[in-house]
Amino acid sequence: MLLAAQGLLPYAPRAGTVVFDVFLVLTVLLGGWFTGQWIYGPLAFERLHPGYFLPTVAGCLVAAAASSVRPDTWPTATSP
Repeated sequence: MLLAAQGLLPYAPRAGTVVFDVFLVLTVLLGGWFTGQWIYGPLAFERLHPGYFLPTVAGCLVAAAASSVRPDTWPTATSP
């Protein structure tokens, strides 16, 4: 959905920003939940698959690419 937010951004900046922010938070929460489960519970390395890292790593990569396209919504030092 982060890619959908990136595609929506040129046509509806406000909706694209909201969709992006919601799914960015969900990606971070999913990564935190996965990491917490691995730290808290017993982990058998034979059950661990590299695909478990894909949602968090790829999600953050797509979020970084999409955030470079977003309009500058944060105040800067040169803004009034």
